[in-house]
Amino acid sequence: MNHRKDMASNLRSKTNQMASAFNMATIANRDSLLGPETKPDSMSRTVEFSRHLMSSFRAEQDEGLEKLEETLVSTMHIALAVREELDLHTGLIDNLDQHVDVTDSRLQVKTLEIINPIHPTGNETESAKRGGGTSTADAGVCAWLSQLSES
Repeated sequence: MNHRKDMASNLRSKTNQMASAFNMATIANRDSLLGPETKPDSMSRTVEFSRHLMSSFRAEQDEGLEKLEETLVSTMHIALAVREELDLHTGLIDNLDQHVDVTDSRLQVKTLEIINPIHPTGNETESAKRGGGTSTADAGVCAWLSQLSES
């Protein structure tokens, strides 16, 4: 029975020797390949975390700036289109203003012909030739038109 105990204890000690040799060999190989194992301190972890945050912040800023650029380019195109439309409408309004001026001049001439059937040249106007006289209603309209032309 002692023999068996001795054999078991020898096996245990050989196992422990082999395990410690294997662990020592593994540690030595690792250290020769990678250098001694060092645990990062809190400062280096903080610096690394800060770098990571800064790079993600820059990426978000870049994305936001790209969207802003797209919006500005789109707004510029809209502004150019609005400017072209305004130029077109300005021309149309100027043309309309000229037509209104011409029509106003013609209206004033016709109004004066109604009020004064004798043309300044001494000839009768067309309205005087047609009817000659004016009715009471026509006289009221003439009075109203003469007030308009005076003011």
